[in-house]
Amino acid sequence: MERAVLRGQAAKESLLPKYLGVDEKAITKGHRYMRLVCDLEEATVQYIGEERKEKSLAAYFAAFPPEERQRVEAISLDMWPAFINACRFAIPDADEKMMFDRFHIMLHVLEAVDRCANEHAARRSGLARIARPTLGDNPLPFGAESLAPAPIRRPQDAGKERHSRYGRAR
Repeated sequence: MERAVLRGQAAKESLLPKYLGVDEKAITKGHRYMRLVCDLEEATVQYIGEERKEKSLAAYFAAFPPEERQRVEAISLDMWPAFINACRFAIPDADEKMMFDRFHIMLHVLEAVDRCANEHAARRSGLARIARPTLGDNPLPFGAESLAPAPIRRPQDAGKERHSRYGRAR
């Protein structure tokens, strides 16, 4: 696949797009991904890499001289820290040019709303809360805390007294 991509790149004009999109796509079941770099203005794929690591995206940027990287105006990406770091290293003023994609922003917003609703329900009902997995090993960038909710227990898991009280409230 890498050779085909290199042949395609050799046939194209070698300018770094002004508007970049960086994301990953699962290529098999499990955790095997390919990385895509797209020209958002022309709606074309510019690069396909086989790793989801900082060095693989940095290698793409390294193929362009610094003055070419200067012309990038915006980068849309998910919140994967490796992608953020590679952009920060390669693109001048990257923090002002990076924007997170809508899917990942809404994922965090909805998890925060879910957490607040569960905490409110737990306080009102007196049911104990149980821990729920967070977004995994992908913490929010820039040192933000995880927004993963902690749901309340199901009524069947609560004590008999609380369970009967729940049944009467229905």
